[in-house]
Amino acid sequence: MEAAIIGVSDNSLQLESTQNVLGSYSAIRAYALHDDVLTPLGDAWQIVPANTSYSRMTVVMDIPVTLDDGTQSVFGPGTVLQVTGTDGKSFVDVITNDGVTGRIAVEQPAGDWQWYIDGKPELEYFELVPYAG
Repeated sequence: MEAAIIGVSDNSLQLESTQNVLGSYSAIRAYALHDDVLTPLGDAWQIVPANTSYSRMTVVMDIPVTLDDGTQSVFGPGTVLQVTGTDGKSFVDVITNDGVTGRIAVEQPAGDWQWYIDGKPELEYFELVPYAG
């Protein structure tokens, strides 16, 4: 993964990177310096700007999600999701148009370009997945 430093202070820095999970997004992540070790703050890259039509996807098939309270649920067809963050390897954070937040587990087999959700290709779950290029 490539990243660029976009901000530096005495004990922290901020990186920017393109995240290609359920679409292509610009994302930022903050790191703190403690005992000469950089440690990420939080567990996800934050998509910026997150609130754009580009980062919204319409669900076409029930998609499993873990809600922020830990409840296992599904978002059904017609639900509009906005990508808000990702760790770039195992999950994508989303919010629905009505404010429900959750985390979708994803996996990417070695050598495959696309991501899988519950064993199915990501493209089966959405009307469109906004990848660049």
